Amino acid sequence: MWWIFSKNLVSNLKPHDPEAETLPLGHHGLDYKQRKIMCHLRKTLQDINREAQGILGFVSSWAITFKLEFNASKSKVIILDRRERNTFTSALTLNGIIPVCFVKELQYLDVILDSKYCWKQHILYQSNKCEKILWGLNRVARNTFGLKSNVKTLIYKQGIVPFICYGSQIWGTALKKKINCRILWKIQRKILFRVISGYRTIFYEAVFAISGFPPIDIFIVYNKDFKIVTKTCIANNQDVCLPVSKMPHPSEQSLINLVSYYKNIEDNFPVVCFADGSKINSNVGLAFVVFQDHIETEVHQFRIRDECSVLQAELLRMAQAVTWIHSYENFSSYFLICSDSLSSLYALNCIILHLLFCSRSFRNSWQ
Repeated sequence: MWWIFSKNLVSNLKPHDPEAETLPLGHHGLDYKQRKIMCHLRKTLQDINREAQGILGFVSSWAITFKLEFNASKSKVIILDRRERNTFTSALTLNGIIPVCFVKELQYLDVILDSKYCWKQHILYQSNKCEKILWGLNRVARNTFGLKSNVKTLIYKQGIVPFICYGSQIWGTALKKKINCRILWKIQRKILFRVISGYRTIFYEAVFAISGFPPIDIFIVYNKDFKIVTKTCIANNQDVCLPVSKMPHPSEQSLINLVSYYKNIEDNFPVVCFADGSKINSNVGLAFVVFQDHIETEVHQFRIRDECSVLQAELLRMAQAVTWIHSYENFSSYFLICSDSLSSLYALNCIILHLLFCSRSFRNSWQ
């Protein structure tokens, strides 16, 4: 398999890409293991043809020197060029005799490349593979006496979605066209029928709403943008400078009083709150329970995104508990919050910038 990249593709490489650094203008790159040729070439296809043939001749000579032989019948050449005029002036040959076949589509690492960057054939290829997965799912996920709903949901989230999204950072731009989105919707709808144990008369929108899963094209675009942002962002950019005018007076500040838990400590406080945050099976949530005079008065649970960490959940549940207690006028200013996360308690002393001591409670403002 030989790759020949035209100038308009290589010129779009970013400066920090390894290819852009190792391939200056007018040079070529060669990878013997993958049998790839990258030509940052001239202006015309004739120049590309001449340069590519020279590289193939060099490869043939190198193979003969080390007593190697390339199978010309299995070698393919694809020209990645959006222009209509995408044929060479003369055929390329291997060993100077055997012509190499030109193709418009090429499968590499289970991704189908096409010369026009349309990616439609790859999306159809993924759809056909999902059809085979659906056949296996139909055998075990019948509408009655089949797998439970939570099991089918787990299969979809952990198995089918990553399978469909494989390589989506490359071909995800093709989802700007509605026709490509409809191809994915069609197979996603069939799979979600089994997840929700529904029937074929259900509309697309109803299937997505009942299952709780967004259309796969939206998920792919979001995941693609999210990974790009997380790779390019700098931690220093997240620092926020608090203006001096918004800082509280030192006399109004009060540090958090950390006390060790001991038996029957709840008897010393009229209001006691037990809070916790955890992450189980990639699901992140938090909750807190409020007791007033040893009587349970409130229970609150919150679900946050799976990308959040356990420490974030611990800090957020602390903020939710303080905010809720502060919102009730009849509660005493003297209350106890029990936590099993010492790291979150120590972190509060460092990250809370605006902690005001009021006559009845602490006011927690997150900047």
